[in-house]
Amino acid sequence: MKRMSIFLVFLMVIGLNFSTTSDLQAAGPHIVTTVAEAKASGIDAEVELSGRIVKMIQDDKFLFSDGTGELLVLIDGKMQDLNYENAKVVVSGLIAQNFMYTEVKADSIAVR
Repeated sequence: MKRMSIFLVFLMVIGLNFSTTSDLQAAGPHIVTTVAEAKASGIDAEVELSGRIVKMIQDDKFLFSDGTGELLVLIDGKMQDLNYENAKVVVSGLIAQNFMYTEVKADSIAVR
């Protein structure tokens, strides 16, 4: 009788695992669209943020805001020597965690 109970519990756990996995796969990847969501998301979450550049920190780093918060955006290489401060942009990339704050490693930045 005890073996039968363990076997039934085992089957229920496997069934729950399969249904949860299929639900997640059907939903597809979630793309983060706000700074507030980005700060709550895990590393390597995809982002597509619309907002503005608050301040250029270096040629490859700037402070971004969308009204829900601010975060650092890192880019490969240098941004062109244009004045981007207060420019409205769309940033696409991945979340990266630093020791004390959330940042985005940008794949692309488009000025709107």
